[in-house]
Amino acid sequence: MALLDVKNLRVRFETHHGVVNAVDGVSFYLEEGETLGLVGESGSGKSVTNLALMGLIPSPPGIVTAESVRFGNKDLLKLPDEELRKIRGNEIAMIFQDPMTSLNPLLTIDRQLTEVLQLHKGLSRSEARKLCIEGLGDVGIPNPEGRMAAYPHELSGGMRQRVMIAMGLLCKPKLLIADEPTTALDVTIQAQILELMKDLQEKHGTAIILVTHDLGVVAGMTDRINVMYAGRLSETGPCEDLFARPLHPYTRGLLASIPTLEGNPDDPLYSIPGTPPDLADLPKGCSFAPRCDKKTAACEEDAPALKVFQDEVTGMQRRVACFEVSTKGFDPNRALFEQLERQEQEGHKSTSLVWTAKDSKKAVPAIDEAESEDVPSIFMPDNHGDDDPVAEVASEPDPVAGPELAEDSDAPLFPPMDERSELAPEPESSDKQDTDSEAPLFPPMDEALEFKPELEEEPAGGPLAMDSPDLGETDDDSDWKWIGQDPENDEEDKNKA
Repeated sequence: MALLDVKNLRVRFETHHGVVNAVDGVSFYLEEGETLGLVGESGSGKSVTNLALMGLIPSPPGIVTAESVRFGNKDLLKLPDEELRKIRGNEIAMIFQDPMTSLNPLLTIDRQLTEVLQLHKGLSRSEARKLCIEGLGDVGIPNPEGRMAAYPHELSGGMRQRVMIAMGLLCKPKLLIADEPTTALDVTIQAQILELMKDLQEKHGTAIILVTHDLGVVAGMTDRINVMYAGRLSETGPCEDLFARPLHPYTRGLLASIPTLEGNPDDPLYSIPGTPPDLADLPKGCSFAPRCDKKTAACEEDAPALKVFQDEVTGMQRRVACFEVSTKGFDPNRALFEQLERQEQEGHKSTSLVWTAKDSKKAVPAIDEAESEDVPSIFMPDNHGDDDPVAEVASEPDPVAGPELAEDSDAPLFPPMDERSELAPEPESSDKQDTDSEAPLFPPMDEALEFKPELEEEPAGGPLAMDSPDLGETDDDSDWKWIGQDPENDEEDKNKA
């Protein structure tokens, strides 16, 4: 059984401007020791989804509904507040996105950290203080004992963020929800925090939901990824498969916006056109249709549902909410092509296998996988014996072979060798061509060494100092440019040697 199983989660806010559907029918699961990445643009519903799991959505105006949100054998939405407080912060911990508003400005760091261990673990103040100092040191805060007496406003934004991370890790939770945990941190501290989260996961089997805009962090930390857009899941799948073969146009746009070392550095960075929709006034049909370059008429009429597809390479199941992905999913011919390739590698002839098209009674010879796009239908193996002749293939005459070769199949492809010499034309004579066959192709070596073409002297400073217009390619050597040191310096180096 999964550690966390969310089915049809919905969160809406009833405001004076209308009903804002922040989360609309989100379903996912999380296994023990697994890391799930949650990515998407700002306002896509990532943080609201996690706050709903923790029971931290203010009501009113927020209203949370779902078929079930099961954590272990408990439904979090049906628990009373007292039972939910025992789980929140202890078994389920959350690293909040904004530490300045998450920490109490009137209490010291000591008071806010020790309260967690005293409440959930029943430790004394001295025991809790000792563990809190160790926790601050683990997240890279210098002089952790001295920082215990500080107030939040006395710390920098990065140090406040590390205090929140230490608070979330104190009780060794079963589920850690990290909402942008490394946003305000330096690269070195970011790597340290991610390594600390990995160690916690390996030692205690902690499951992690990682919410971030940094796709590099997602690629190095997560096992699976959920891509959200306008409060809905647009695509889910294993991390490596989603990065290698994104299916949804929105996922492709997110990956294309990552800067790379390839391409022209003068080209502008890619960005998805348009802006996210207003959640209080969503367009009819697919929410991404106004920004999508693959949209069709169906996209503007109905909202696509998440459908299960099988990855064409790994065979793993993936879910995508797009009408245009239905024709690009699992390829049923791949198994046959792989069988053909294996037999060819083992030394079998490709003609030993014959495929029969479903819409034709004639047999078609086995084709290579690269040519499979030209075949309109799925092929099924035809059980021919070794003695059975291969069926005739209907094909048009080869235009390259010529009409005579196409009609007379018994004619040899090439004429005999003795006939070829008679058909070969004599080379045309030329006045410039040397008729003496005994003349050497190149002059003797001693004559070649004596030949020294006269070159114009280069100006001082080498040809790079020449102030002359570019005349293009000419037979003159005056437009050659030196790459390296001054020729005069080269002559002095030779004399020294």
